[in-house]
Amino acid sequence: PAAAGKLRDEGNGPTSQKVFSSRLGNLKALLRQSNGDGANAEVLLEVHQAEYVTTLRLNDIKVRVDGDLTQRIATVLQRSDCCELIGPGGAV
Repeated sequence: PAAAGKLRDEGNGPTSQKVFSSRLGNLKALLRQSNGDGANAEVLLEVHQAEYVTTLRLNDIKVRVDGDLTQRIATVLQRSDCCELIGPGGAV
């Protein structure tokens, strides 16, 4: 299974870049904390900008999937709809 996080730059003014960078830094820290024993899920980020969408696979980063991983990611990114777990058969 892979954890896919979505963070969308909504263009909310001049401070959005600072907030955006801070949230990504916090996400990086959270993913590092989730790495360790039993970490076997790949991490994919889906990035949206204007009409373009791309998916990034974070090589060499595996996370442990637990019951509150998506909620912790949503808290860090301050968006309730930013994360979904995708298993072998699709979204979980």
